[in-house]
Amino acid sequence: MKITIEGAPLPKSRHKCGCRGGRPIVYDPQIKDQMEDVRKRMLEAWNGAWESENAEIVKEASNLTKAQFFEVGYTFLFPTNKSEATSKKNAKLWGFQSHNSKPDLDNLEKLYSDCGKGIFWQDDSQISICHSKKLYSENPRTEIEIMVKEGLKLDPNVEAVFLVFDPEKLQAFQEDLYKFLENCPALYDLRGESSLFDDRDKKDNFKTLANLLTQFAGKYASDLKKIQNIKIQDSDEQEVIKAIEEGKFNI
Repeated sequence: MKITIEGAPLPKSRHKCGCRGGRPIVYDPQIKDQMEDVRKRMLEAWNGAWESENAEIVKEASNLTKAQFFEVGYTFLFPTNKSEATSKKNAKLWGFQSHNSKPDLDNLEKLYSDCGKGIFWQDDSQISICHSKKLYSENPRTEIEIMVKEGLKLDPNVEAVFLVFDPEKLQAFQEDLYKFLENCPALYDLRGESSLFDDRDKKDNFKTLANLLTQFAGKYASDLKKIQNIKIQDSDEQEVIKAIEEGKFNI
């Protein structure tokens, strides 16, 4: 869903400290009318999506109501200074000069993410991916794109394999496997097919290989045992099974 809120982007004000009745207090200096106006624009866009005659827009809104996680993109377009020289203003409008002054991106994101609570998401902690940028424009505004962040969907058996190993452990497994192969004596030599080694060399090589195997097995045998019976179907086989389940043809 894409939303455009006209007017210069607003940052979230940081809480401030003060005194009231001789006692220290912490308060939010944000002007409530500002946030209420942003929320009003968001709500109008949300209601407008449901009332749209475009079925895709309605479907998009429906998908957002079912989402648990969101990906949000913010584009904050700020006005140029009217007193600036034309060349400097044009440099900003063309993007030759980046917006590198206040407000900070995190404060901008915070205000609009807070305003979206109760409209798009129950809490802005549900935004798992957020990307934003600041630009200049003669038409200052905030453009928001909200998308459903879906988890990676794998075949259940494929997923089951990776639930055994976390990424760091699987990387360690790979590194240990490379080390094993690098240090493993050639089977050609162990089987006596080479005339370059005497029995003492073969004895040492067998001991080296035995140590490597026992170390590797001790470290990974338990995990490998968990996945040895998991059946991974190839894509063609999966398509056939799916077709049978859907009754497209009988066997």
